[in-house]
Amino acid sequence: VEKMIQNDLDKISNNFYIDSEAKKNSIKNYKSIEKTYEALFDKNKYNKLISDGHRRLSQKATLGALFIQLYRDEPILQLPHQLLSQLIFFYL
Repeated sequence: VEKMIQNDLDKISNNFYIDSEAKKNSIKNYKSIEKTYEALFDKNKYNKLISDGHRRLSQKATLGALFIQLYRDEPILQLPHQLLSQLIFFYL
């Protein structure tokens, strides 16, 4: 994940087709994405997000939902994906 984000940041920084303001906004967005990923894999950072009210699910539940979402096309995960989709629909 870190390599992917750094690669994207390098592409943005070296892109001559976008202006400096667009680069600045894109880099800011990627820094936010980077913090989100850091929290997913760092228990202390994730618990801080929970205590601040930014997350409601446990780290384990979030990682499980992410796994199901990423591999939703696998036959064994199609029903769990449907369940997650329904839960999200009713939550919104």
